[in-house]
Amino acid sequence: MQSQQQPPLCLIFPYSPPYFSYSLDARKWTKKMLLDQLQKMGEHGLAYRCYLNEIEANQFFHIDNQFYEKYSKKMRLNLVWIERINKISNKIIENTAACVIQKAVRSMLYSKEEKRYLYCGNVVKEFITTESTYCEQLGVVENLIHQPLIKQEKPLLTPEQMKLIFGGVSVIYGVNTALLENLREKLSVYSQNSRFGRIVLTFTPLLRVYSDYCQIYPQISQLVSSMKVPHPFGTFYKLQMKQAPEHLQGFDLLSLLITPIQRLPRYRLLLKDLLKHLRPSDVDYED
Repeated sequence: MQSQQQPPLCLIFPYSPPYFSYSLDARKWTKKMLLDQLQKMGEHGLAYRCYLNEIEANQFFHIDNQFYEKYSKKMRLNLVWIERINKISNKIIENTAACVIQKAVRSMLYSKEEKRYLYCGNVVKEFITTESTYCEQLGVVENLIHQPLIKQEKPLLTPEQMKLIFGGVSVIYGVNTALLENLREKLSVYSQNSRFGRIVLTFTPLLRVYSDYCQIYPQISQLVSSMKVPHPFGTFYKLQMKQAPEHLQGFDLLSLLITPIQRLPRYRLLLKDLLKHLRPSDVDYED
């Protein structure tokens, strides 16, 4: 049984902060934007004079004596107009300063948000990655041991023994393989709009089979422990495991059969960790 090459599990899409135009930040104004802002302020006459004299935004943003020396006559500016322009220029400077502070605060907040988002993405990625490893281990039990045993002309185990050892793990393998396929299909890329919780929630009722499996595991352990080499089943298992992926060939059967019991606490830890870092505003939170 050779492991198939799989595509990367759950890539994390870069964080996208909300977009703000910061239209009052005069440092980025073009000539047209200056005229638009002046008109929004009700300064239509001043906007017209700036248009006629082709005043650049950065000139208006940095008004000084040189500006007035150059444009007072061209724009027909008296003391009233000069005072008015100074007030407007100061207002623009205040708005720009407010934008700078606002951008700095938002940048700090979004840096924290990005870290939180990436943390959640990595929790989801770990869930899917470990689920893939888990299903691979269960697949060895089902495909290399259970199914070949069923096809044996001379049974190595009684029907009761087969049901006890492999009945529960076969059902679990089917449930978790379906879960993994859903995760691979719908979460090949994790983003701010991903609904990881909804996928897991869909499969939660099916995970009740774990409760039954945990109850019978002591019997499974006792039975399997009694069938090691030179028992025919032990010899069969050892031979079949030579076909397993190299990193699993050294596993004994009980090491594989106990994985469902070990997986349950891992689910709780990962989901609890994810919920701790989600916020009510997150798409995934309500699931």
